[in-house]
Amino acid sequence: MDKAMTEPMEFTEAVFQQVVGKYRIRVEFRNYWSPPMACWAQAFNSYFCEASDVYMDECYDYPWRPFIHSTGYSDDGKPIPITREAAAKAITNAYKELTLTPEERQARRERSEKIKQEVRERLRKQGLIK
Repeated sequence: MDKAMTEPMEFTEAVFQQVVGKYRIRVEFRNYWSPPMACWAQAFNSYFCEASDVYMDECYDYPWRPFIHSTGYSDDGKPIPITREAAAKAITNAYKELTLTPEERQARRERSEKIKQEVRERLRKQGLIK
């Protein structure tokens, strides 16, 4: 087995939560270095529950519902910084997503589909997909 595959991964993690309006929002950032990938990456997850949901003693947490996930990659050989400012922005953005009107959701869906179609067309023209 390749030596890089047996080296331990390095993690840096932070969790933030805040009540905003009628929601309790939790965001998690996790930086990790993977020798096989030879770069730093950051996994981001957000969760939400109603602000009025009670803390569950049996599992030591709130009844979180998964909401947003993304992964970013560092191109400068350093971990992506995890800051309170980034967490505050992520919480604000999650709240905006949670409070979109049905019309705003539909408009977003349509924009997203249009962008996907444009990307597919470019890839077809370049011969990268059929």
